[in-house]
Amino acid sequence: MKYVMTLKHCPNPDIGGYYQYPVDKKPIKAIGSSYKEMRDKFCDWIHRNDLGAGNVPWTVVSVIGKDKLIKPVARFSANGRLWELNDNDDSFNTSDPREICIDIDDDKETMDKYAIGEIKAVEPEPVKKTYQVMAVMETYCYLDVEATSIEEAYEIAKDTDGGEFVADDSWGSGDWRIAMENIVEKKEQNHVKS
Repeated sequence: MKYVMTLKHCPNPDIGGYYQYPVDKKPIKAIGSSYKEMRDKFCDWIHRNDLGAGNVPWTVVSVIGKDKLIKPVARFSANGRLWELNDNDDSFNTSDPREICIDIDDDKETMDKYAIGEIKAVEPEPVKKTYQVMAVMETYCYLDVEATSIEEAYEIAKDTDGGEFVADDSWGSGDWRIAMENIVEKKEQNHVKS
């Protein structure tokens, strides 16, 4: 079976052109007998021309039938991955694209050269939640108390409103302690004016 594709580049719209002007100025027709051979030609072309992803449009791979008719069957993305086309209208299957795995297990040199490795399923990112984390901070305060003993001063201070104590900045801001037992998941709340 023979495959054919046209390799053509375009200016990257994000940078208004190219980082370096490509070696190949005109489109190139590439023919091969396997997807692997087509992928190798595609990646060689990208590297030879020093192209970035923004310079490489989807590249359609077609099969040349016995009757010399050409039927599009797949497309390359700029990273060298091959994707199926939609059977209904030969257009890109963008709603649920399926990758065509190219057998490269015995081709370590190509894997190293293009950093193309085993296709692995992507694990979904864990869903992040918002948690309210309580902390306790010790702030050193003082209160001048008139008493006949330490015990009486303690009892008077214990029964005094906290607002009467004065922060003692000479001790610094004190230590923090995270109250692990008080960490709770925060639920979204709709605030309704009444």
